[in-house]
Amino acid sequence: MSPLFILKGYTMKLISKTQATIGTGDFLVKVYKDSEWNEYVCRLFINGTENKDASYHTDDKLDALDTAVAMLRFASVTV
Repeated sequence: MSPLFILKGYTMKLISKTQATIGTGDFLVKVYKDSEWNEYVCRLFINGTENKDASYHTDDKLDALDTAVAMLRFASVTV
């Protein structure tokens, strides 16, 4: 559960995946640790496609994990 990948010249490690099916949509929030910027990044995927307008950056791991859950809760209200 911790693959590394290169994105625009830096390494990010996947640390968490939170997912839910709401209505007809599949929602997934992935939390990465960005070692270059020393931050955590939450990225929202809807039906397998990343919603680039819904990413979140923080230097606090617990904040990132809590935000991942909040992003899914928000998605459940907007569907």
